[in-house]
Amino acid sequence: MKIFSTTVVIVCDGAAGNFQRASAVRSVLETFCLRVYFYQLLQQQNVLSFLAGDYPDCDYVIWFCYGCPDSDGNEQLNFSVVHQKDNDYGNKSGWERVNISLTPFNLDKYIKNPQGILISGASSGNWAKAFLAAGYKACILPTQADVACNSHTLFITGFFYYLTMHGLDYYTGKTFTPQESVIKAAAMDQDYKCGTQLFQYYE
Repeated sequence: MKIFSTTVVIVCDGAAGNFQRASAVRSVLETFCLRVYFYQLLQQQNVLSFLAGDYPDCDYVIWFCYGCPDSDGNEQLNFSVVHQKDNDYGNKSGWERVNISLTPFNLDKYIKNPQGILISGASSGNWAKAFLAAGYKACILPTQADVACNSHTLFITGFFYYLTMHGLDYYTGKTFTPQESVIKAAAMDQDYKCGTQLFQYYE
């Protein structure tokens, strides 16, 4: 099989289930011969550093975090981490669980020098304009925020399958652009209203 030069960064926070899903996707993409960098962000300083652009140049970056509305019903993305309240990271006490909450209106506060195309299942298409304004080349998001976690995993697998189809063991003669790969992967499940069909490409 041809080795691809496509580079993917996968990032997850400390919330339940995200590490497992991110690890599963990592394994799949590595079997597709993609170069994968994996980050599990467990402390507040890790998230802030990552959002500020402290990761390798890449073609795609995949976020595994949870989206939920704030008290006013507005969409937000939460990176669930721990923080040392006295900023004494060597101290075993004083740690607390915190959420770093992103909204379409505060992205510019956190995101610096973003890389490539962003893929997120936790944010809806309402975020597209903000992500693009923050500097992402494009973004792949569901049209609504309540996409099922298993569908998110299935979509990512399908997307990169079609994207790398030209390098399959038995050459198919077919190639798909990122936009076409989104359409093909979104069509994998036409029946589930919270499934793969929700994903779209925004640029």
